Amino acid sequence: MPFAEHRPETVSVDTWVEYVRLMTAAGYGQLTPPGVARLDAIYDQAPEIIAAGRDLDFAPGWIR
Repeated sequence: MPFAEHRPETVSVDTWVEYVRLMTAAGYGQLTPPGVARLDAIYDQAPEIIAAGRDLDFAPGWIR
């Protein structure tokens, strides 16, 4: 599981993996409108995920 050590215990593994997948897509500029809507739903469902992901770098390696 990517960034497993940052997942809050209150966030399910499935939700965390989906969040990381969506944020990675955003880092590549490939987040679609349905993806944005899903991120909004995740934030509503588990607002603590925002703080957990705040310092993570989802950008592709070639951008760093």
